[in-house]
Formats: sequence, C-alpha cells, structure tokens
Amino acid sequence: PDPRAPKERGREMATEEAKVVVPESVLKKRKREEEWALAKKKQVDARRRRTVRTGKLIFQSAAIFPGVLRAEKELFLLKREG
Repeated sequence: PDPRAPKERGREMATEEAKVVVPESVLKKRKREEEWALAKKKQVDARRRRTVRTGKLIFQSAAIFPGVLRAEKELFLLKREG
C-alpha cells in the first residue's frame, strides 16, 4: 500500500465535493428557465386547444352551409314566383 494513496483519495473527494457547490446565480437561472419553459408549455397547450376548437367549428359550419344555401335559394325562388 502506497502511503500517498489515501491522501490522493481524500483530495479527489474534496474536489468532488467542491464540484457539487453550485453558484446561486446558476440556481436562479435554472429556476427562471424552468418557469419560462412551463409558461411556454402552457401557451403552446392553450394554442393547440384553441386550434382544435376552431377546426371543429369550421368543420361544423361547413357541414351546415349547404343546407343554409339550399334554404336561401328556395326562399329566393319562392319570392320570385310570388
């Protein structure tokens, strides 16, 4: 056994512990970025829901539109005859 080995191990442990310490500014930045990511995710989800809802409304109105046109055409023809 080398007498230097425990000292080197101890020094390695000390450097590992030193690496664990994170500056407060970095922690604040992480927290801020997480908040921004959450806000962006909420915004994207809201936009997706709005797009789906709009698509459904467009599809429904497109399904109703031919019937409305037919009714207006009939009304126009009835007025023309009378």
